[in-house]
Amino acid sequence: MVFTASLNAFEAKIPLIEQNRDAQLTPTKWATIDKEEKKAMVEEKILFVINRLQSYANAIGDKELLSSISFTASDLKRLRGANLIGICNVIVTKAQEKLRGLSTYGITQEVVANLQTAITAFSDSLTTPGSVKSVTKNATENLATLFKEAENILSKRLDLDIEVYKTSNPDFYSRYQTARMVISKGGRSILLLGHVEDADSGEPLKNTTFTFTLQSDPTVTLVKKSAEKGNLRVPSLDEGIYNVTIEKIGYTTHQQTVTVVKGEASYLEVKLKTI
Repeated sequence: MVFTASLNAFEAKIPLIEQNRDAQLTPTKWATIDKEEKKAMVEEKILFVINRLQSYANAIGDKELLSSISFTASDLKRLRGANLIGICNVIVTKAQEKLRGLSTYGITQEVVANLQTAITAFSDSLTTPGSVKSVTKNATENLATLFKEAENILSKRLDLDIEVYKTSNPDFYSRYQTARMVISKGGRSILLLGHVEDADSGEPLKNTTFTFTLQSDPTVTLVKKSAEKGNLRVPSLDEGIYNVTIEKIGYTTHQQTVTVVKGEASYLEVKLKTI
């Protein structure tokens, strides 16, 4: 019957909502930690090879080799992403070229191979945090659509179809109406989630200032700061379109808009560039 068809359509949304809910809750912290651990491993291994190469270059008086590998631990710490990988590849090439002479300095083919493996692992980890965040963002957007579709089924089909039971099954009709009582949220969104990071390194940026200004009423403003891992959580906002100004010392000011819809979660992802 009609009510059953409407109910089946509504229930079909539930596993999709649960699937995207699970994807939305996928932690991004582990991806960043994994990347930092792999970077630390590369730094440790490459520094060992650099030190051995420098000792070898000094011993044989090879000034050209010495100048091409003059990197310190501090230099490596400052390097990010592709820049660090580029330097590592240079060191690997130099070590391969001088491998025969380096055997007594502790540099073997196995040491170089282990370094190359660490470099590859670090390179692979660079896209992981962004990929996880993309999945989370997509899931959030999917949930907004699914919730709206489910609500449409409830309000435009089930709430009308239930009328057939008003006289034939008044108890069922009454229970349905009781279950459908909704406390008004006063035109405020469920949640706004955000994340801010360095555009070049992908590092999360804490204490970044977000200023929200409602376009339809500039007197309505809200100022929030990102937390330790660059995450932002705003429990609720008035419905509307907001101009968002994002500021942090050492970075260029970034501006964008975000649309807040009643009953839906919103997502804001920001990448700041250094000055």
